[in-house]
Amino acid sequence: MKHDEIKSNVLTTTLESAVNWGRKHSLWPMPFGTACCGIEFMAV
Repeated sequence: MKHDEIKSNVLTTTLESAVNWGRKHSLWPMPFGTACCGIEFMAV
């Protein structure tokens, strides 16, 4: 690969930004919140 190709395919960020992006776009709470044990899950 040429340097210009690599430069356009590399994403740089902070760990905090990456974690916050994952939290914002995560769907994991949905099944727990709509399941029968959603109240117990939210209480933990």
